[in-house]
Amino acid sequence: MASARSPPPPAPLPSSSSLNTSSTSSSTQSSSSRPSFSPTPRQRRFNPDLLRPYLKRLLAAPEITSAVWDRDAEKLVKRAEEISAEVKRRMVDLEPSGYKYLCQVSVSERPRGTLSSSSSTNTSSSAGPGAGKAFLSCVWDPNSDAILSEVYQNETVVVTVLAVAVRIGY
Repeated sequence: MASARSPPPPAPLPSSSSLNTSSTSSSTQSSSSRPSFSPTPRQRRFNPDLLRPYLKRLLAAPEITSAVWDRDAEKLVKRAEEISAEVKRRMVDLEPSGYKYLCQVSVSERPRGTLSSSSSTNTSSSAGPGAGKAFLSCVWDPNSDAILSEVYQNETVVVTVLAVAVRIGY
């Protein structure tokens, strides 16, 4: 029986002074130094507007729009997992390299009596009055990274899709 070996310790993190965040000095770096974490001008920003119609189409599918929580909760949970994988694949299709992708899909029962006539000034999702909202706060590069959320609701169900694209620095 082979003895279990512990993994090697992680490499120490570089100090903030050793990280190059300037794209102009990257040409003077040695090949052994770390790459810049800021996108160069030729790197494109992930365009969430290309993904939004796809999310809306997924949320407009009959298995979502006709769902009733008490009857379809298990099916919705399974469908949420499938939607998450489908969104990730679509993000890769839109921008095949240079990004890490995250997609979270949540399904929940809509609390009874939550119909609301108030409106929200939030423009990050297409949810109507009374719907749940999805927000994410991150420290990242607004010139390359993107976030998008869409929410669907009916009388008993709320489905939220949150998609994030974060540019990798190499």
